Parts: sequence; structure tokens; C-alpha cells
Amino acid sequence: MLAVSENSDQLPTILRVLQQLHVLQEQERQERWQLLRYPLTIAGFALAIFLATTILLVPLFHRLYLAQGDELFWLSASLLQLSDSLRLQPLPWLASLLTVALITISVHHKISISQILNWLPCLGRLQQTVQIQLYSQALALMTKVELPLLEALELASPLLPKSLLTRQLRIQQSLLQGRKLYQAYQEAIILAPEQLRLLDLGESSEQIAYAFQRIANYQLQQVQRDRQRLQDFLQPFFMVLVALMVRALLLALYMPLFRIRMTILERPCLLFWSTFPNVFRYSCFNLTNTVSDLGGLRSRQWPPRRWVILETESPPMFGKEIPTCSTASVEI
Repeated sequence: MLAVSENSDQLPTILRVLQQLHVLQEQERQERWQLLRYPLTIAGFALAIFLATTILLVPLFHRLYLAQGDELFWLSASLLQLSDSLRLQPLPWLASLLTVALITISVHHKISISQILNWLPCLGRLQQTVQIQLYSQALALMTKVELPLLEALELASPLLPKSLLTRQLRIQQSLLQGRKLYQAYQEAIILAPEQLRLLDLGESSEQIAYAFQRIANYQLQQVQRDRQRLQDFLQPFFMVLVALMVRALLLALYMPLFRIRMTILERPCLLFWSTFPNVFRYSCFNLTNTVSDLGGLRSRQWPPRRWVILETESPPMFGKEIPTCSTASVEI
């Protein structure tokens, strides 16, 4: 564009056009990052919660999970394997993360973000509309400073998506063959029908710059509506994804605990003896011995009596000993 401006002695005007185009591109870039900021923030927050739970919280239940063996809930087993892999073998994970980062950096240098967004189903249509809006705005600015139409089309072509560059060449060829601008755009199928009518009116009234400006304004309104709709969709969508992830983590962590609780409820004596501390288990027997010693009752010849005392067998559970209901007899 600078070379064309030097040849046409319109360097100050073209520099102003370039400045306006640069401002428009910066605004579009900021709006694009503002649209992607919320999903990226939610995704990073969810990933941090998942890693913290897997690395720090799951090892606390390691013995409990292993004690259940084959009866362990499948989601808990998968989370336990992932936790062991992250804690005991971090080098393969770090190497994979470094490889992905290097690939991302190399791809970013070769392919722009706008091209990557064009490949996505939802964002591709929005990004294509944004590029066409910038293209129309550039044509409006260049035709306003009375640049030749063919040169303006050639200079504005880099703003179009790569999939539409061949159609842009058709437009230039049609103009060289003497067709009207409206007919060339109608054959290329770049603009919508209502935008083509605006272009036809502008060409017939010799106000092509005004027509392209109206087309750019129309497309800007369409971009704003599409962005608002996409933002209204992305916010609840990512909240649902985070809720599903938290639910899966809670199920993986607490489903084995629920099974242990059901096992305890099915064995009432186990529940009873696991409720009281060890110091109160033989309180009745110790109290009887104390009273008999103080009253001198042991000097009398009482017939031997049998007391049934509960012995404990301590299976590991929650790091404490839980008694079962085996018995032993002691003579007094």
C-alpha cells in the first residue's frame, strides 16, 4: 500500500488509512481475547483443582482404596492409578507437557490464531465474518481516498480468509472483463444478498466508498450479535463441564467411604464398638474390681464367677483399630 501511495502522491492519506486499519485490527484482537478469556480461565481453574485433588488428596485414601481390592469403584481405581503415576513417575508427564508446548509454539509461528479459529466449527464462521468486515472497511477507506478500484482490491485481499482468496481473484478478472462491481461480487458469493443490494445502489450512484462503509457497519453489527450469542452459550456450558468434573471427583473420592459405611451398618456390633474409645470398653469390669477391693469383699470365699470380656481383632480401617465381636471368659 505504501508503494501505491508513493506513486499516486497520496502518502499522508494512505498513512491515515493504515493507522485506522491498525486500530480496527487491534480492537478486533482485544474483543477476540475478551471472548476467549472466560473459557480459558475456567479451564485453567478446573485443571488446577483436578491436579491438586489427584496429587494431594487422593494419597490420603491410598490404604483405604487398596484394602477394598477388586470391589473398588472403577472411577476411584482410575483416579488412584493416575495419582500414583503423577507422583511416582512425573518425568514422562513433564516430557509430554514440554513436547506439547514446543509444538504449540512452532505452530503459532507458522499459523496465526485467526487461521486456527477458522478451523473450529463455532468460531470459524464468526472469524470469517470479522475478516470480511475488516476487508469491507479497508475497501471503504481506500475508495474514499480515490484509489483505483483494482489496486484497492489487490491491497485489501490479505485481509480475507485464505478460502476466499480465489473468489477475490475472480472479482478482479470480472472487472478486467468490463463487468460491474455488483455482478462480480454476486458471482464470487462473498457478500450477502442485502449487502449486494447496497453495493449495487452505491455503484449506480457513484458512491462506492459509502456502500462499502455501510456493508462494514452491517457486518460489524452481525459480529457483535454473534459474539454475544457465543458468550451466552460458553458461560453456562463451561460451568456445566466444571460441575460434571467436580461430581466425578467427589464420586471417585467418597464412593469407597459410602461402601465402608454400608458394611459397618450391616454389622451392628462393629458399629457399636467402633463408636467408643478403648478406655470405656471394660469400664464395668474395672468398676466391679475396684468396689470389691475397697470393701474387702475378696477376703470372703465367693464362688468363682465368669465374666465375658470382648477381645479385639483390629483390621486396618481409617488408620485405627476397630474391634470385632469375638469373646473370652475370665474367672474372678
